[in-house]
Amino acid sequence: MNPADALRFISALGVDLGVVIGSILGAFIAYNIILALFRLCILEPSRACVLLVAESMCQAVGGKSVPERELVGLQALLPWPHPRRLAQATRDLQGSSPGTLVTVLAHRRLLPTMLVPFAAAAERLGPGVLEGWFRNLGGTLLPRRPQTRRMVPTLMTLYVLFGIGLFFIRFIEPRWDAILTDLGITDRSLRVIGHLGGYLPWLEIGTAILIALGCAAWSRWHWLLERRIQAGEIISQALQLRLPEAAIAAALGQRADAPSLAQLCRSQGWQATTADELAIGLAQARQVHARRMLIAGTLFEVLAPLVLAIPVLLYGRFIFGSLLRIIVELNGQ
Repeated sequence: MNPADALRFISALGVDLGVVIGSILGAFIAYNIILALFRLCILEPSRACVLLVAESMCQAVGGKSVPERELVGLQALLPWPHPRRLAQATRDLQGSSPGTLVTVLAHRRLLPTMLVPFAAAAERLGPGVLEGWFRNLGGTLLPRRPQTRRMVPTLMTLYVLFGIGLFFIRFIEPRWDAILTDLGITDRSLRVIGHLGGYLPWLEIGTAILIALGCAAWSRWHWLLERRIQAGEIISQALQLRLPEAAIAAALGQRADAPSLAQLCRSQGWQATTADELAIGLAQARQVHARRMLIAGTLFEVLAPLVLAIPVLLYGRFIFGSLLRIIVELNGQ
């Protein structure tokens, strides 16, 4: 087909070429807006953000840099909306009455909500424990694809299906009855099916909302699985600095009536009586947690397309089913 024939074909459909080109450009713009809104819905910081913030704050607390300079340097390394949060945290630390480092990071959503109490406990125990906590947090986060990138295939599929649905609503549905009349098809069920097809984009919007809510919930609650490990890290780090058990218990919000190490560990879910036993238990717990997170991420990437298969199946049945029935009707004339 040469360009002239293609233009005549488009004209025969009654579609303005400028509308087609404008729709394609608008689709690219809309996709980036949707991706940005998807990131905005996830209130918790990404794993990449937590990893970089933990590593940079470890350097700052250790006296090798200052927090403000580290936060400014991270702004070019993370996608939106993290640069805005980093800039706000920098302004807070440079203000006339800045809060503590952990308070500012938590307020600007640069630390997971589930881990903020442990960061505050490490801060109460002193810079040495806080530096070790940031170092361990950055070292235990395994690098993997960001959540938004894992969602790109699913979002792209939803976006393409939504575009097909809008094309049907805009150009096909208003002429559906006329098309069937011109073809001499009198089957009333086909006319009803054509009008029901206009509701499919709303099904896709509902599916996208459910997936976005699921991702937002997972971004917050998956940190719950690390609470026991973080408490153990604080106890281990404080013991290395020879801090008394009573001070550690008070920082963790426990009774500070001179508990033994075994009691302190038991209150945080650890069956350890010595610092060495706690260190061995922490190493094993990190390995188990890493395996669980890998399995959970794999299941998510498998289940999300399965959920997405529902609107795809309905689209396929609608499009190909309608075409087959039209062909059958035409052959029967």
